Amino acid sequence: MIGIDSFHCPAQRIRALIHFTGKAGLDIEGLGTKAVEQLVAAGLVKDIPDLYRLSVPSLAALDGWGDKSAEKALAAIAASKAASLARFIAALGIRHVGEVSADLLSKSFPTLDALLAATLPGHQNDSEAVPADPLREVEGIGEQAAASLRDYFNDPAVRDMLAQLADLGLQPKSQEQAGGEQPLREMVILFTGSLASFSRNEAKARVKAMGGQVASAMSQKVTHLVCGDKAGSKLKKAQELGIAILDENQFAALIGGGR
Repeated sequence: MIGIDSFHCPAQRIRALIHFTGKAGLDIEGLGTKAVEQLVAAGLVKDIPDLYRLSVPSLAALDGWGDKSAEKALAAIAASKAASLARFIAALGIRHVGEVSADLLSKSFPTLDALLAATLPGHQNDSEAVPADPLREVEGIGEQAAASLRDYFNDPAVRDMLAQLADLGLQPKSQEQAGGEQPLREMVILFTGSLASFSRNEAKARVKAMGGQVASAMSQKVTHLVCGDKAGSKLKKAQELGIAILDENQFAALIGGGR
């Protein structure tokens, strides 16, 4: 995990960016390790908020890029704004706080502001004293994780970063807070082929925002396969496994319409 040193050490800062965009973070397609390192070397990205300030011209001018790849990357970055609070907490790479802990925290503190308030020393709630460490009231959050959260979120550089991200449109909430009933909660959806009305990242973000899971490969855990144009071998495998198959129109109806 990454500590608050990532805000004060260039090498750690790159690691934090790679974690944030990687599979253990917000899983932003097109922003793998090499791409992040290239963005940093080109001076386009220094900190996490800079990712959300990128433009098509600045990306397209880089070696190995172009308008199409730049547009795809920016669409993926925009889609990442819909990440749940649990996913966002995990993406920050806070020491001793992994995906499980992030999920536990999001269920106890439904907004980022609520979590930040819980990290303040001597926090009071009207006339009732809140426990000295409300984080420890969360089942599964131990002393090390609580101390790490407090250190991390009380660092001025972290507070500034979060304020910038909020201004840029990232205001993560728990799934319950953001999406009510979460109609896709029981679904594990896999995509194959290209979609006409959605980018792949946009479609994935819509599924996650409605409580569903997105699979990266075919397995018996997959409940639905969404087939776009030129569907591959996943379609045949889904048919063999008896998995529900949706075309793009059916998928659009499932999530409540197109764009």
